[in-house]
Amino acid sequence: MNRKHLLTGLICATTTCAAHADLEKQPLVLGLAVMSQTEAYQDIKSETSPIPVLWGSYKRMWFRGTDIGVIAYENEHFSVSPFMSINMGAGYELSSVEAGSRLYEGLEDASGAIEAGVEFEVEAGMVELGFSYRTDISDAHKGDIAEFSIEEDFLLFNRRLVVMPEVSISWTSEEYNQYYYGVSAENASEFRPMFELGSGTNFEASVRSMWRVGDVRVLGRLAFDKYDSAIIDSPLAKEDQQFSIAIGLGYEF
Repeated sequence: MNRKHLLTGLICATTTCAAHADLEKQPLVLGLAVMSQTEAYQDIKSETSPIPVLWGSYKRMWFRGTDIGVIAYENEHFSVSPFMSINMGAGYELSSVEAGSRLYEGLEDASGAIEAGVEFEVEAGMVELGFSYRTDISDAHKGDIAEFSIEEDFLLFNRRLVVMPEVSISWTSEEYNQYYYGVSAENASEFRPMFELGSGTNFEASVRSMWRVGDVRVLGRLAFDKYDSAIIDSPLAKEDQQFSIAIGLGYEF
């Protein structure tokens, strides 16, 4: 359920995602990573997946993998950006259902969505504060997500190694949670009782790293996600938490 965060996290590891960063000096970084995570859904196979790594900017536009945004306002410590995002990692796909399972019979994929919103970034002394709000514009989950994060960057070994711990808390609307973990009355079956959720709160702690070797970037990310406790009562859910790891290489042009 967390692939998008992994993707954005790895991309931000290629350089600092500071609010006051000079867009004209942002490098273009392209590469590929591999991600593995525990599975939060019942009867869905855990898989190792490739993740594209992309970072770049053109004038006031920025690109972070499947995210694209525009700096609408910025000063030395603060920036505001409307953005659009393809949420690739949320939900499940029927092609990943374990052989013999009937839990998902009659259901369709509940996977990615196209979302749009606005993000705010603030440099507050040693840490960077972030807030974003986005909503579905693709008629998939039809919900909303708000997120607040705190991050600190540590530059080591003459700035060749960057280590970035981050904690975040997010709110997801009733529509979002129902789309990914709920079971409507019309989709209920003998294997899958009806289940309704309200809005929820989720927590994530992660550590990202980037090692510079010439123009090559060695990237890594470890993350722990704790989802709203109501999710575990869903007939589709196996866990209300998830661990993930990703490693990759990028090249700075």
